[in-house]
Amino acid sequence: MSNITVVYSDKKGSTSSHKLEDLIFSAKIANTKVATFFAPSILDQFALIQRALQDNIVPVLYDNSIKSIDTEVSKLLISNYNQPSQTRLVDDAYVLFFTSGTTSNPTGVIKSRSNIYSELKALVSYLKDEQIKRVVSTVSFVHIYGFLTTVLLPLELGCELHIKEQFWPQELLLDQSSFKTLVVTTPVYIKSLLKLRKSTDLSHLLFLSSTSRLEPDEIEQFETKYNTTIIQIFGSTESGGIATKRGTALRWQALDGVEIGSDIESHLTISSKHISKYIIKDEVERLKQPFVTTDIVQIYPKGEFELKGRAGEIVKISGKRISIAYIEELLERELEDSEVLIKVQIDHNRLKGESLLIGILSKEQPAKALVEQILAQEYQNIKIEFALTKLQKIERTSLGKKIRAL
Repeated sequence: MSNITVVYSDKKGSTSSHKLEDLIFSAKIANTKVATFFAPSILDQFALIQRALQDNIVPVLYDNSIKSIDTEVSKLLISNYNQPSQTRLVDDAYVLFFTSGTTSNPTGVIKSRSNIYSELKALVSYLKDEQIKRVVSTVSFVHIYGFLTTVLLPLELGCELHIKEQFWPQELLLDQSSFKTLVVTTPVYIKSLLKLRKSTDLSHLLFLSSTSRLEPDEIEQFETKYNTTIIQIFGSTESGGIATKRGTALRWQALDGVEIGSDIESHLTISSKHISKYIIKDEVERLKQPFVTTDIVQIYPKGEFELKGRAGEIVKISGKRISIAYIEELLERELEDSEVLIKVQIDHNRLKGESLLIGILSKEQPAKALVEQILAQEYQNIKIEFALTKLQKIERTSLGKKIRAL
C-alpha cells in the first residue's frame, strides 16, 4: 500500500496534511466482522474505511440521509464501527453498498475483492497516459464511484489526495497547482461551474464525472470555457464500471475486461469480472451473467455503444421512444433557474395511455403554453400530453441524483 499524503480541509477552512499509514493506525474499530461507517468528519470516515479494508472487515456503505436505505440496513442488524458485531455476509464479501433507491427500492450490493480490483485495474489502465499526480474529490465515498476513485484510486496511482467537508465549485477556479490533477466529481458540480461567469485556464485539471449524463453542448461549453477535458464513466453499483467516453463523443467505449451486447429489446447486456455475484433484497440473491441492464442502447463494433435512455424512463409516443431524463434536461436548459422532475402516468382507459406529470421547482411557475412550445420545437409532429405541478423541493442523493418521487 502506498503511503500517500491526504490533504483535508474542515468546515472552517483549516487545512491539514496526513500520511495514510498514520490515519490507518489512529482509526479505532471494535472487534467486528461487518460494520457501518459513519464518523464526525470525512477524514475520520476515510481512515476507518481504510483500516477496515486492511483488517478484513466488510464496510457497509450507504447514504444515511435516505430513510428507505436506513430501513433496509436496519433489517440486517449490522452494528456501527464502534460496536461489536457478529453479522455475516457471503464469504467473499469485500464491501457492501446500498443503491440509492432513486428508481426502485434500495438494494444491497455485495462486491468481492475481485469485483473491486478488476474494475480498479481497468480504470488505472484507462488513465495510464494522463500522468496524474493528485486527486481532488468532491464526492462522497459511501457510493461505489467515490469509493473506487477516492478511497482506492489515489493509492494505485501513488498520488496525493485532497478531500474537503464541502467543496464549492468556485474554489476550483483558485487552484494554482502545476500538478496534473484528476477532479472526481458529478454533472451537478460541473453544471454549477458552467454557470459561473469567470473563465479560468484549468488545463492542469482533468474532470472525471459519473452518476448521470452530460449533454454534448454542456461539455463543449465547459471544455472551451476552462480549457480542460471531461471524461465520463458509466456503470452501476451492481455492474461496476462498464464504459467511458471523452469530451463530446457520442459513443461509449467499453472498459478493459467488459464484453457488451444487447438483447431482443435493445437492453444493454454485459459480462465482466466487475459484476457482483450477490445482491440483497428480501434475501441474498445471485446475479447471472450476462447482466441485463435497464439501459436501451445501439451497439457498434469494437466495444462501442450509444445510450438511448433507460427502460424505466422511456415513454413511447406516436411510435417514438422518448427519454424523460432528456426532457428534464431540455426544460431545465430552456426554463431559467428551474429544476424539473418528471413522472410517467399510465391510464389504460385512455387511447393514449401514457402522459407525463412534469414537476417544476422555480420561483414562478411557467405557463403550460411555454412548456408546450418547448416540447413542440424539440419533438415536431409529436403531441406529448402532460400536466404541470409546482414542486417545493427535489430530493437528491449525496451524489446529486434525483430521487424520483412526486
